[in-house]
Amino acid sequence: WLASGPRTANAACMSTLAFAHHYGMGELTLAVFDKHVANPNREVKKEIASSLHCLPKEAFQRIWGLASRLIADQDEEVRRAMAFQFCNLEELPQLLPLAQQAAQQDPSAEVRYECIGSMAVMMRPEQAAQLYGQLLTQDGSNDMAWAVLNGLRRHAEHPAAKKMLTQLTQSHYEGVADAARDALTR
Repeated sequence: WLASGPRTANAACMSTLAFAHHYGMGELTLAVFDKHVANPNREVKKEIASSLHCLPKEAFQRIWGLASRLIADQDEEVRRAMAFQFCNLEELPQLLPLAQQAAQQDPSAEVRYECIGSMAVMMRPEQAAQLYGQLLTQDGSNDMAWAVLNGLRRHAEHPAAKKMLTQLTQSHYEGVADAARDALTR
């Protein structure tokens, strides 16, 4: 954790609380997260975002509320952390509309690309491949190619994803082409 910068005691507490539901304290965790999602400390909010996947999916409505507040936060780093964490929420595909909206409308290109790469886990493989094909047609940038590649890795065994990964091996972005070849061999 030292490599990611200083952490606060409050952020560490959020991380610890993520597992309290295993000990009958799920409501406590959700109440603390509800309160601290408005905390002015970005590290606290980023830790809540990274802890959402630990919560029981039965708390979906509360998770939706937390995720929607985090992906709409004023701080770009908080939104980016939430955008990344969508990749860990495959058991809650109902959150896909939040990721899609941020992928289309967030003012930060980094947040949009992070959402694009993360949201594939909440989609059927053929749905993800179709969307990614459209996105690459609209935006052939290196950043979009990486976002698509990151999303396709989750579905690399599916024929539609394999087809797109094979196409990405021909990318004029050398790093993308190498990473696509690597994804196909795993």
